[in-house]
Amino acid sequence: EGLVQRAWRSTVRQTQSVLGSTLPGGLHVEDAVLVRAGRPADVVLAEARRQDADIIVLGYTVDRPRLDFGSTARRVIAGARHGVWVQKHVPAAIERILVPVDLSEDSLLALGTACALARTIGARVEALHAFSSTGFIVSTWPDYPDMGSFVAIDELRDGDRKQFEEVMATFDWLGVEHTTQFVDGEPTQVILDAESRADLIVLGTHGRGRIASALLGSVAWGVLRRARLPVLAIRHPEREFLGD
Repeated sequence: EGLVQRAWRSTVRQTQSVLGSTLPGGLHVEDAVLVRAGRPADVVLAEARRQDADIIVLGYTVDRPRLDFGSTARRVIAGARHGVWVQKHVPAAIERILVPVDLSEDSLLALGTACALARTIGARVEALHAFSSTGFIVSTWPDYPDMGSFVAIDELRDGDRKQFEEVMATFDWLGVEHTTQFVDGEPTQVILDAESRADLIVLGTHGRGRIASALLGSVAWGVLRRARLPVLAIRHPEREFLGD
């Protein structure tokens, strides 16, 4: 008996000890378990391509060092053609879906995916937009040094809110019950603060680079690493990421 066959038998036994011998839909564990030799992320991505899978589901333990997200998870999310679902605890009913929206194509694609999922399972959707003034450099009025910054940031916030409301007003929600929220604050923290209102986070990934945070986009990277809810990461079909 070869190493792969022994690994398969061990995996089947472990799976049966948790899920039983038969999976939902009547599929037997023996028929569902595949074992392949190779680098985990490469094996997962190759099998997903072979099956033309619509989604890859990964388990992940949240109680890891804060800076760690697991090399396999990072590589799979960066290389997956479609969505990757990161499950961080025992599965539970999904009734509320939180979608961070920064008005990019990636985030609107994620919102559309969330609505399609919500319509299928009877969930509702919250679109959350965070306005952060960090990084803005504004000029001040010479006679009123504090007033210039206040007015400029206020105008930026109003413009951002107006754009968000206009896009949300014309978005195709597919008939799904939904709410929209505009919040001041650093985006990653705003999203994490909203976890208590949701059962699932759906977000778009974007960016290019050879390190995980660049591959995923800094906000997506922060949410994937720190959120305690399951996260569905949606890759834009036209993005081509570089491996780290």
